[in-house]
Amino acid sequence: MWRIVLSAIVAVSVGCGGGGGSGNDNQSPEPTITSAATATPQATPGTRANAWSVGARTDPGGPDEPGRIDGIILRSSDAGAHWTQTLSVESADFEGVSFADAARGWVVGFSGGAGELLRSDDGGLTWVSQRAAVPITDTFSLQAVQALSRDTVVAVGAGKPLPGTPDAPGLILRTENAGATWSVVPIPTGGGGDATRTRLASVCLTPDGAGLAVGSGTSTRLVVRTSDEGRSWTDITARAVGSTASEVFDVACHEDEFWVATVGGTFVRYSPDGGETWRDALSVALDAGIVGISAPARGVAVAVGVDRNQPLILRTEDAGVTWTRQPIDGDAGERALVDVSFASPNDGTAVGSAIGLPPGAPGSLTVLAPATGALWTRGESLDGFVSLHAVARIP
Repeated sequence: MWRIVLSAIVAVSVGCGGGGGSGNDNQSPEPTITSAATATPQATPGTRANAWSVGARTDPGGPDEPGRIDGIILRSSDAGAHWTQTLSVESADFEGVSFADAARGWVVGFSGGAGELLRSDDGGLTWVSQRAAVPITDTFSLQAVQALSRDTVVAVGAGKPLPGTPDAPGLILRTENAGATWSVVPIPTGGGGDATRTRLASVCLTPDGAGLAVGSGTSTRLVVRTSDEGRSWTDITARAVGSTASEVFDVACHEDEFWVATVGGTFVRYSPDGGETWRDALSVALDAGIVGISAPARGVAVAVGVDRNQPLILRTEDAGVTWTRQPIDGDAGERALVDVSFASPNDGTAVGSAIGLPPGAPGSLTVLAPATGALWTRGESLDGFVSLHAVARIP
């Protein structure tokens, strides 16, 4: 399954996520590498990477041939201007990516109907599954991952789906030994959220160990906060999302500033003090909504999504008091941006895909932040039925 994010805010589907809903309670075998072909080869594929993206390539099949979704992992040494595909896994979909440095990183999603965790120690050229180290025997899914250091990592998603509903209990996994072992961290209640029916979709952590994990269910929302590198969490849902938000999609952290992307009367909520107090930071008329958000500097946030079937980029430099719509160079077509990541305040990359992925339509969308000014430039697009779900940048 693909991400459900866009289908919840606009009547199109870039995907429906929160994998692991196949009903298969057994762990699947190790991922099968089916392709390491490049989209457009870089001159030196072994060059130090500074951007990674993950998603899925769909084969719609035909009258006598079933369709198929393959999870893909991309790396880039030029912020996404060009991509090299380093892994393709059958019957998989990759939803989150995070790198601690230029060598070590993690990808999460699902493979073979079960949650998947992959680790790389060579900048994303090769990947090894860590699923066997997760102490869960039932079906689970993973949606996002955050590397706090080379050894400490937090991944979030959902446990086994509840019978008769699309909902599932929230799941937080944590490692302190680079994934040799993973522990399941309890998720609290009492702050307005419902961890028993809410899939977690996004997580962020600051270098000092503070952060948030957020997600939504059919009629539930959940925002939990940590101050100890993800060892324990507190439910702050009611104060974080307010009374109008119906769903919570993404979260960004910078020092003690937290940003949450929601759907409802308000599209972004902001906390200046580590999640203690919150205010509406973006309440504008959009014919769709915000899907991803990043906070590259103090008081600075960049939100991406879709508006009137076109990719949307908004930037604030005054803690959400005012926002500027930033254009993309050239015609991006009917596409949506779903994630954005920055290596520095003016060095960022956003990714997404064509809305609905009609036959023959250009697939993925990559745009690069300008060093000066507001005009984002186009990166390489992977043609065909390709959706990019997440991007990670490092300096």
